[in-house]
Amino acid sequence: MERRATALSTSSGLTGVALLARLLQVAKLPLCSAVAASALVGLVLAGDRLDSRAVALFFAVLLLAGGAAALNNCQDQVYDRFFGRTRERPVARGDLPVSVALVMAALLFVAGAAVLVVTSRSLSPLLVSLLVVVLYNGIYTRLKQKTSWALLPGAICGALPPLIGWLAGGGEQGGFGLVLVMVFMAVWQVPHFWLVLLDHRNDYRQAPYPSLADELSLPALHMVTFIWAAAFMSLVHTFFLVERSLSYGLVMINSISSLIVLAVFARELFCRRLPRYRVLFHVHNGFLLLLMTLVVTDNLWR
Repeated sequence: MERRATALSTSSGLTGVALLARLLQVAKLPLCSAVAASALVGLVLAGDRLDSRAVALFFAVLLLAGGAAALNNCQDQVYDRFFGRTRERPVARGDLPVSVALVMAALLFVAGAAVLVVTSRSLSPLLVSLLVVVLYNGIYTRLKQKTSWALLPGAICGALPPLIGWLAGGGEQGGFGLVLVMVFMAVWQVPHFWLVLLDHRNDYRQAPYPSLADELSLPALHMVTFIWAAAFMSLVHTFFLVERSLSYGLVMINSISSLIVLAVFARELFCRRLPRYRVLFHVHNGFLLLLMTLVVTDNLWR
């Protein structure tokens, strides 16, 4: 393996550090880290503690998600070339051979599955993980080139990592709270998708693939984005009110921050002549990260 990596670095003119950077980009490290963090939320809801087994779960899901991302890079290499935000990906640009990305995906899948089996109390977390891969790589990735509503199976993919953590933790407590988390994780992805579409709508219109940017006007896209963001906030509020194990301070922080985020959405989408979609994208993602951090750290204080 070392010889192969050396040969690849030499033939493509890449240093070892540059090659590692390409591999991390293919594995979509920031996105996969968020997926792994959401699995920890499920673990906490199952009543488990954040110990060494939780760390192992995080890395198992991170590896599996990285494998799915690497495989996705190979599947989307032609599709990615039509969009400014993806055409610089290593496989799409030709900086990394497809064969290397496929080997990387296989190694990540095997490593992640092995860690998950060793650290879990049953095979259920692994089976759910395999379902995520089938939905993401087998259905969503193929459908998005054929229909503008491929985001629906994609949303289901994002809802399942908390279930993986919950099953890995034994799944004896927090069943209803888990359902709420899974639902708001699914709903969160819809405005996430709309914001990407709005920020790159010209690319979507010019690409030879179906897009909702061709079916809805700009004001309509703004309205549906805001409605889905408001629905996400409502579900989050419901979760924090129903999940009685969370502290009162946590509930207050969530309430205040969610109202601020919704106000930012309203201002950008309805009051500004040129909305800053990328700002909203980071605010939306940052709010989800804040929620997961609050729920997980609250477990440490108890």
